[in-house]
Amino acid sequence: MSFSFSIISGTILLLISLIYSVNVLAQDKIMTLSGKYLDVNITDDSGANVFFDVQKKNGKTRKISLHKGELFSVQKDGKEESVLYAQDLDFGYDLSEEDIRHLIYGQHDAREGYNANPSMIGGFAVGFGSSLYLGSGLVPLTIPFAYSLAMQIPYIKIKQKTISDQAYTLNDYYKEGYNKTARSKKMIRSFLGCATGVVLGMGISELTQ
Repeated sequence: MSFSFSIISGTILLLISLIYSVNVLAQDKIMTLSGKYLDVNITDDSGANVFFDVQKKNGKTRKISLHKGELFSVQKDGKEESVLYAQDLDFGYDLSEEDIRHLIYGQHDAREGYNANPSMIGGFAVGFGSSLYLGSGLVPLTIPFAYSLAMQIPYIKIKQKTISDQAYTLNDYYKEGYNKTARSKKMIRSFLGCATGVVLGMGISELTQ
């Protein structure tokens, strides 16, 4: 009986310690000006930089530091958010705190929710088909650049399911932040997809000659 009680007690203590360690590791929050929300453990924010630990998916921690000029706000120990951003025309920070906050919300929603995979798949098809038709040479290598630039022309549609708060859609800075980040994702994915198609197509062309 005492043996079973010891096992149960040990298990409970282990669970408590694990829960506590997770809470300690991710007790703080950081919001960057690029639209990233991070759960971190801030170790030092007394200087110009904020030093913190981030837990990776494999359970290990990574030590990172960011200059306070890259951050919008920090939240320590579950307390009230402390905004680091300040409007300063001399340094190019011309937006108000409210405007930059909505810009960040738009960047975050696009970063998390915008799906650029269709552009990547289309890029692969264009790159692969074009390189098979044109064969090897310098011309096919220019296709990824042309395709990724062309993918900047279509209108970026903000889908409702990617919006964290429907009230944001009424704000122009939210739309600007969303559009900017979505286009960046679209350009990168388009280029990678098309480049992969070109390389594969050129390889097949060489083998079949």
